[in-house]
Amino acid sequence: MVSTLEKGILLKSSWNQEVDDWGVLPSVHPLTKSIPRSQKLKKTESIKESLYTIASRQILPIDKSNFQTFLDDLKLREKFKLREKFEKLANDWYEETCGFSSITKKITNFNYLKIIALGQAVVPLILHSLAQRPDHWFVALKALTDQDPMKPGDDFEQAVEAWLNWGKKEGLI
Repeated sequence: MVSTLEKGILLKSSWNQEVDDWGVLPSVHPLTKSIPRSQKLKKTESIKESLYTIASRQILPIDKSNFQTFLDDLKLREKFKLREKFEKLANDWYEETCGFSSITKKITNFNYLKIIALGQAVVPLILHSLAQRPDHWFVALKALTDQDPMKPGDDFEQAVEAWLNWGKKEGLI
């Protein structure tokens, strides 16, 4: 099993050949392209320590003081990519379902399902979208958060308000 960690820079490998502990995948990121297999990382290193090890070998100069900035930049880039992907899928969903009166057709649209597949990280983006351009995000929110702040019998506006209040209470918007 191969699981991606921290932007795909490190991979945990279960290969029985050359690599059976933390290894570097040279083709994934420019930082890792020239690290020989002999410098592979140990299982005991934390991900942050491992990233520091890779970055300090590849970027000049990098030290512990500016490494946090490097990590923050990686996280910011990842959030930006997620926002772009969400906005594209949401816009495609709106365009494809704007004329539908059937909620079932709206929530079974492939773009809607792909948004849910992005995981909990998109919950703040969905809540922001719900505030800006209300639509039937309720199933996605319930699936991603395992919460349901709506009351039985709520109409559309009340459901929107319930989710936005929940998002504010949770610090997501």
